[in-house]
Amino acid sequence: MTTANLRVKIDRESTALRRKRITEMTQQGLSSPEIAAMLGMSERSVTRARVLCECTLGEAAVPATDDERRRALELLTDGCSYMETARTIGRSSTAVRRWFPGYEWTAAQCGEMAAMMRKLNRLPAHLRDL
Repeated sequence: MTTANLRVKIDRESTALRRKRITEMTQQGLSSPEIAAMLGMSERSVTRARVLCECTLGEAAVPATDDERRRALELLTDGCSYMETARTIGRSSTAVRRWFPGYEWTAAQCGEMAAMMRKLNRLPAHLRDL
C-alpha cells in the first residue's frame, strides 16, 4: 500500500470516528459550540457532520395548530408585529412571517412605536405599571 493510499484510509477512518463522536455528543444534548470546542473543530464542521449523520438536537418541530394560526392572524390584523405575535403564541417570528407574509410594519409605524416607547420610558416608574 502506498503512502498516499494509507493517508486516505486514515483520513476516512478518522472522519467516520469524528462523526460517530459528534452523533453521540449530540444525543447527550451538547450544543455545536460545546462539541466544536471539545473536538477542536469549527462549529460549521459540527453542523455539517450532524446533517450528514442525520442527527439532530432534541425533538422535531411540533406543527402549529389551527388555533395558533388563527390567534396569530388576529394579532397581526390588530397591528401587532411579527415579534410580538410570535412571543404571544410561543413560536418563532420566522414561522409567523412564513405563515402570513405581508404584515410587516412600515417605516412610519416603526417610528411611531419608537416614539411611543420613548415617551413611555420618560414616565415615572409608578405610572408605567398601570
